[in-house]
Amino acid sequence: MKQTRPTAGRPRKVKTIVIEWLAIYWLGTLFGGLGWLWLGGGLPALAMLAVSGLLWWLIGLVDLWWP
Repeated sequence: MKQTRPTAGRPRKVKTIVIEWLAIYWLGTLFGGLGWLWLGGGLPALAMLAVSGLLWWLIGLVDLWWP
């Protein structure tokens, strides 16, 4: 039987999996930090937003330098 999609069944690259996991954690910390900020929690909000910024930087680094 002929496959209609050439990528069907092909495993994903490790780089793609790593970027997806980093993006999930980035979104979680971003929205968590914004939620804390909205609720008035100063230091936890800033800490979560700082971690979110580091994860954003790490996603760019992985995308740029991973072969």
